[in-house]
Amino acid sequence: MNRKLYTVRDGYNIMEKVVIIINGTGGVGKDTLCNLMTKYFKVQMISSITPIKEAAEKYFGWKGQKDSKSRKLLADLKELSVEYNDTPFRYLCEQYNRFLKSRAQILFVHIREGEEIDKFKKHVQGACYTLLVTRKLNENIRWGNVSDDNVAKYVYDLTYENNKPLKDVGQDFYNFLVNNTEGKLYKESIFSNMKRQGKNLGQNLRVVKKLSAYSQKYIKISQ
Repeated sequence: MNRKLYTVRDGYNIMEKVVIIINGTGGVGKDTLCNLMTKYFKVQMISSITPIKEAAEKYFGWKGQKDSKSRKLLADLKELSVEYNDTPFRYLCEQYNRFLKSRAQILFVHIREGEEIDKFKKHVQGACYTLLVTRKLNENIRWGNVSDDNVAKYVYDLTYENNKPLKDVGQDFYNFLVNNTEGKLYKESIFSNMKRQGKNLGQNLRVVKKLSAYSQKYIKISQ
């Protein structure tokens, strides 16, 4: 498979899609951070626990609770499904293929276990980063299952401390991603910002034509 996808759609030059495998213990704000990025990019979010939640709801009467007992149920079911037929990984691969065919720029992938992170990361073609989200208030919480309690034992590419007020965290997390993805998201944000600010299509296409040479002289990456 080609490791880079180059297409021009609606005045956008999608130079390279970015996959971010995001992890962190319960309550650190992972979903909030991903949702905030929809202001800046075209975002998709998937989780390896999704098919497990569907089974837990259908067969075990789980109603969406996030308490320790429910978290352990989901973690245990996931472990069994991985051993039996690798359902979580197969689900992620299906969703990843849809992402490749979509207009989305970022795919946030929620995975708890280190071995499952490695498995999916090897499957990804192109830019892929592992990200740990932390929060001081949650440092000493233990959930009583290996999926949550062993999160910090994996070696991540990036770590984001989610300690800012909600009104500031969106811009801060955006800056963090742009400055730590080797310029890939900086390129994408040029087009997202132009569309959000209502620039005319003709001007967008002129910029796309310049950027289509994929030369660094047109893009100044802030480190």
